[in-house]
Amino acid sequence: MDFVQLQVISSGSILQSPTGVQSYIEAAKARGYHALALTDVNVVYNLAPFYDAAKPPESSLCWA
Repeated sequence: MDFVQLQVISSGSILQSPTGVQSYIEAAKARGYHALALTDVNVVYNLAPFYDAAKPPESSLCWA
């Protein structure tokens, strides 16, 4: 069974997380995750970098 963490807040949510999109995606790939989620609060600053860096053909994406 695959596990997907569905509540991941990046540095785009000001003062809520120090996690950058690139480091999140690199860590997920290193751990063999096949799906990723980004759930920043009240902002969409990191959607484009998240989409570009995750390379959708290799992974499923979810943003909310």
